[in-house]
Amino acid sequence: MNIISQHTRNPKVKIVDILSELTGHAAVNFQRSSYKYLDEGKNYLFLNLKHVRKIDGLGFMVLEQFINRGGHIRLFNVCAEIRSMLKISGKDSLFKVCSETDCREVASMFEKEELEEDTNRDGIKKRHYPRVDTSFHAGFKYRSSHNGVVSGKATLRNLSEGGVFADQIMAINMENGETINQPKIGRYGLYDIEFRLNEGAELIETKGECVREIRTEGKHGVGIEFNDMKQGHKEMIRDFVVNA
Repeated sequence: MNIISQHTRNPKVKIVDILSELTGHAAVNFQRSSYKYLDEGKNYLFLNLKHVRKIDGLGFMVLEQFINRGGHIRLFNVCAEIRSMLKISGKDSLFKVCSETDCREVASMFEKEELEEDTNRDGIKKRHYPRVDTSFHAGFKYRSSHNGVVSGKATLRNLSEGGVFADQIMAINMENGETINQPKIGRYGLYDIEFRLNEGAELIETKGECVREIRTEGKHGVGIEFNDMKQGHKEMIRDFVVNA
């Protein structure tokens, strides 16, 4: 086993000590573990790279795929060699490198940041929901200041009662039928979001807000937070997640 994971007080966070180079089979093993963490709702990984001196192309791809699925990665105890690899590969802007060296300090820093980000104007902390991996097709619309009404399609990569992460996004200008390359969904509220949990199941309809947008090497993914969803549809998603 090339990793040791540590529990934290925050149910969304997993601290992982990587004990070998993040290359080849070791990277594949880490990928299996990282997807398991997502299934458990632990979408923040703090990776201790104290023992790592090399990350190959497969290792970077594994880390990037975790982010593309809606996760977050923070690195600490990063040596000069790895920092150089991050810069050369162009990944230095994708992964946040923490200056702290102790896992408790890293976790404490994160909890402070999370409290600031997840607290709304009334000081009430938002709820967080467990999620499962999916491959559903969905449709949506939004109104753009430049393109008018835009119709889109996407693949939902993971799902929770609170929202989804979607990629493989296609968007079309409803006024002239032209395809919109690299649509900037994050600026607009989405409506007429439609998808089914299973073939033949009831169509789920809702509105949403883009709360995160990821663009890396031509890939485009968005995190969408649901709003104005019928209670019955919330219960359908909740049952699906629990039984998945």
